[in-house]
Amino acid sequence: MVQTNNIDSTKILDSIRHIKTNEILNSKETTEAINLIDPIKIVDITEKGFDFGLWFSVLIAIISTSILIWNQVKKSKVYGKVISMTYSQTASYSFATKNMETNTINGQQYILKLSLSCLKKSLNYKDVNVFLTYGKEKVKGEIYWTKYNNLNFQNPDGTTSKKQMLTPATDFLTFNSVLEQGKTSFFYLNFIVPNKEGKTLYDKLELEFIRPNDEKVNVEIFEIDPKQFFFDDELLKN
Repeated sequence: MVQTNNIDSTKILDSIRHIKTNEILNSKETTEAINLIDPIKIVDITEKGFDFGLWFSVLIAIISTSILIWNQVKKSKVYGKVISMTYSQTASYSFATKNMETNTINGQQYILKLSLSCLKKSLNYKDVNVFLTYGKEKVKGEIYWTKYNNLNFQNPDGTTSKKQMLTPATDFLTFNSVLEQGKTSFFYLNFIVPNKEGKTLYDKLELEFIRPNDEKVNVEIFEIDPKQFFFDDELLKN
């Protein structure tokens, strides 16, 4: 048998109406529950203090990037001078072309020893051209290499002596490919100025270094004081 209790819903509703909201809000339990809820708080970054490690890492990254960019954009600065010069008023040099044909160059002959210094950045090059200025005329010299140059030297008594001058292969300018930053290097260079002969020497000497990317770096080569000209007798062979 199921027992059923009769509930008067009207009385329940009347009881709810008579509950005072102030009593609920002021009750101890309600107040404690509200206090447990943290209010929404906006935290300012300064409250956490200065993150030295983070900003130090950013600064290092900026400096490193700046150094890399500077190394890319800065250009090599080359200074050079002739410290030894041997020349012939007229000479000839014959060589075989790629087609195995013989070609001969005639003109003034120069055998130079150069002192070259490179600043700011090492200069890598794949080839070198030489240009000579005679007055207002600019002429390209023909660089050549031979182990021995056959030369005629004039003696004090007016006679001539035939000698050979060695050209060290390891120090020949076009056989090398870099001028190191902050270092002075010594190189030899042989060339003939086509269609030029006589005692009149060039007025200006320029070297054109061709970088691997085909960029050209032009450098004027000055002459050392004539009183300081160097002549290496050890390169001569009878």
